[in-house]
Amino acid sequence: MEVWLRQWEIPYRVVSVPRNDGAIRVCFSEDKYARAFQIKFGALRVPADACAAAQAAESSRIDVCQLVEGK
Repeated sequence: MEVWLRQWEIPYRVVSVPRNDGAIRVCFSEDKYARAFQIKFGALRVPADACAAAQAAESSRIDVCQLVEGK
């Protein structure tokens, strides 16, 4: 995942998930990056919550994908 994101020069940030079920959140500054990630990895897109946005934001709009390990 990280190699692919670096190869395509997609800016992202990984943030903690409040539960421990193997899920991670990958945050993107633009919808097109979130969509590309979703297509490549089959991730589930979830809306940004206030906590994730505060942790990840450098821009005012955050698109979040949640990737569940082993999926």
